Amino acid sequence: MRLLPAFGLERDNLVLFYAQLLLHLGVGLQIVLWPLYIASLGATAVQIGVVIGGAAVLRTILVIPAGALSDRFSTRTLILLTTAMMVPGGAIIAISQVWWQALIGALILEIAGVGIPAISSHIAGAAHGANRTHAFSMVFSVAAGIGVLVGPPIGGIVADLTTLRTVFFIVVFLYAGSLTLSFWLTEITPDFSDPGDEESGDQPANGGYGEILRSPAIVSISALHALVPLTLSTGTILLPLFLEEVRDVSVSQIGVLGAISAAGGILLGMVAGRFRHLSQPFTGMIVTVLLTGAGLLILRTSDALVLIGVAFFLRGTYNVVWAMLGSAISEVAPTNNRGRAYGLAEFGAGVGDTAAPLLAGWLYATREMLPLEVAIGACVPLIGVMVVASWLARRAGATRTT
Repeated sequence: MRLLPAFGLERDNLVLFYAQLLLHLGVGLQIVLWPLYIASLGATAVQIGVVIGGAAVLRTILVIPAGALSDRFSTRTLILLTTAMMVPGGAIIAISQVWWQALIGALILEIAGVGIPAISSHIAGAAHGANRTHAFSMVFSVAAGIGVLVGPPIGGIVADLTTLRTVFFIVVFLYAGSLTLSFWLTEITPDFSDPGDEESGDQPANGGYGEILRSPAIVSISALHALVPLTLSTGTILLPLFLEEVRDVSVSQIGVLGAISAAGGILLGMVAGRFRHLSQPFTGMIVTVLLTGAGLLILRTSDALVLIGVAFFLRGTYNVVWAMLGSAISEVAPTNNRGRAYGLAEFGAGVGDTAAPLLAGWLYATREMLPLEVAIGACVPLIGVMVVASWLARRAGATRTT
């Protein structure tokens, strides 16, 4: 690792950065082709939504106990176990012959999502307080963004030259590489000595989900984990299908658009880690919603390929919101209950990730423009919820310091 750029990250977060880079390179290869691949297995728009959204149900069920486990056991072990599930899950998808077989592989892949509370806890534990937003941004936004930047155009070219299935076989090898890198992580066990986590009226100190649920700040941020994908993913999840069927965009062009989208996420992720106002989680969240909403509006109103490219660049900033949400949780959650806080947040994300594709599939089957219109309209109330959550987080911070 000494030969590779460090980006100002601590050792373990640097390992996570490169492991997530490989993993998201695999995700990038398949992400814009995923709806098209499911359709090639005989699925309708509604069935595509079932595969994408139904798989998230398993993660939603498992993240609550996973959050508790990351407060009690080595986050390294949990990261390794969940990342390991990516390999068989990806392999099943690659060999699927009908759409419901791909659902089985997607269900196994979602087990890897259960490791997000452990990854988040590991990042927070490895980073110094002032460097946490930067670490979250680099691991969850920049690493993911670079992988998704490089992956889609390669995936589109490979699919055009060979088959969609070939792309998914390549993905399996990249998942295996991410797992191999994760073995370099060190053991980080829960630390209950953080002086900033003193007991207060809004900060749970005794452990358990009951205490977490009594923190308005944590509950509001967890609600945002559900509302963000329910709003934005509803408009973005079926974009490849929309572009191919409505805007007459080719598979290779869709791959390039995916790379453009990733570039938007990388740029905002790097800027957010360096500029004081954008590094404040809630300010960054609101900016991402505004930019993503603007991108969806362009896609709704224009069929010009250049403008579609601009829209995808703006849509890519959506990827940064997860780093902002993760950083926001780290600022209000006490160390001894941090894993459970991330578990509750990922439960919210699972609800959103389950509902959004199902809603998008139904809306798209009704009228192709409808998912975009619903998502655009929902951006305004979503920003309102973010403002309320920001106030609750500031209130929690003030309570901790008194």
